[in-house]
Amino acid sequence: MRTHAFLLALFVATPPALASDDDHTAQRPQTIDYALVLPGNLPHLLRIASNNVERLGLDAGQRQQLAGMMAQAPGEVMKRLIQAEQMETAIAREVLFEGRNADELKERLDALTRLKRTVTDAQIRNIVRMRELLGAHRFGALLDLAGVAGPLPQKP
Repeated sequence: MRTHAFLLALFVATPPALASDDDHTAQRPQTIDYALVLPGNLPHLLRIASNNVERLGLDAGQRQQLAGMMAQAPGEVMKRLIQAEQMETAIAREVLFEGRNADELKERLDALTRLKRTVTDAQIRNIVRMRELLGAHRFGALLDLAGVAGPLPQKP
């Protein structure tokens, strides 16, 4: 009986979760979430590959090419994602706090879309390069490491 009383007291005294499933409080996205295609749908495979060169069984040449991609691609993509984050945040504030409408923001919305498109284009180029670098089997293993379910992409 004391156990039941203790559990009931603990339950009553415990505050509700800060972010339950039906909590509609806005959550701050991460910078990578500002891509045109969300990372959950089109993951950033380059970092996953570079962190798993042993598991993927990459040879010295593949490791060198991957290191070259890592030296260039993340900086290129992140710079643009930070710009997209800043643009999107500014647009949202103008809508929420200044009462701007879509017609007033058309040019800036178009610019934001173009910027996000350049990020997605760069990401797709990197994925194509990685698929060519790794080959079908290792690329499939990389997708597994990334938690991507589905059939192995095939080139026609």
